[in-house]
Amino acid sequence: MKTYFAGGNNNRKEEKALMNTRYLWLSHTLSEKTAAYGGGKPVSVRMIKSIEEGDHCNSALWEFPNHLGTHVDAPRHFFRDGLPVDLFEPSFWIFEKVMVLEVKCGLNDLIGPDSVIPFIKGRPELLLIKTGMGRYIGESLYWSDNPGLSPGLGSALRAAFPSIRAVGVDFISATSWKNRDTGREAHKAFLDPQAGGSPIVLIEDMNLTGIDGQCTVERVIVLPLRVAGGDGSPCTVIARLVEST
Repeated sequence: MKTYFAGGNNNRKEEKALMNTRYLWLSHTLSEKTAAYGGGKPVSVRMIKSIEEGDHCNSALWEFPNHLGTHVDAPRHFFRDGLPVDLFEPSFWIFEKVMVLEVKCGLNDLIGPDSVIPFIKGRPELLLIKTGMGRYIGESLYWSDNPGLSPGLGSALRAAFPSIRAVGVDFISATSWKNRDTGREAHKAFLDPQAGGSPIVLIEDMNLTGIDGQCTVERVIVLPLRVAGGDGSPCTVIARLVEST
């Protein structure tokens, strides 16, 4: 188990921070090769206008499920009265205190409280769980044998760390494909608007390969596509990193 970076260090001198700052995409690019959970429907791109075909401009029709690629799961995903993506305040999606946990787990494993809770420090707003599963992108087992989160982890995080607003993972879904019934209960444990503590939004299928022990994650901005009533949405995620000196 490795614990990286508790962000939000306001005592750092701005000049020094700027010298060592870089920005990193924590979201995957959507394409027709993007893996869909359960081997489901992928991205479809159809050109409507094409300069090569004599049109004055290029324009395309994009079609894809709303839970494809790097995406957020809002409470509406499992609860009729849960908050949809478009009704969150803009400030919700800006995280100044970020913790990254490197968790060792195998294919189809469920990550429970014992692998996470003892290693959280401070009052993080965003918890990122890095398993290294991204190395399997492009293989079928990325969606067919992915690890997942346990229901107990959602309940434990809400009880012990009310500061956490979102949890991000570097695998395709918080539901393990081989443990789908348990995965549905895990989603509910995180997203239930009526359970103890505030719901925790899930950010699935993140790209965490560029985060290592040589940098501090100081800020993460999540930008979901805002569709009215959306239970989830593809999102762009940007991290501000400060290199260790």
